[in-house]
Amino acid sequence: MDVETLRAFILPIVVSLGILAYITYNFARGGIHVRGKGWQTKQEAPKPYYITQTLLIIIFIGQLISIIIRVIK
Repeated sequence: MDVETLRAFILPIVVSLGILAYITYNFARGGIHVRGKGWQTKQEAPKPYYITQTLLIIIFIGQLISIIIRVIK
């Protein structure tokens, strides 16, 4: 891999790590930030919590798959 190829992967890797950090933070704290309501635990707002976590996990996995596909090519 040359330097230009590595530079092309820096942003997707940073975004993926940021998403993973936010997923982990929400999981560890047991809640999410809901717009207009502030911090809500998963007991106070279970639907938004699970929807947000699920969507972020899907986006994270999609990012990883796209990085892997680009490395293979």
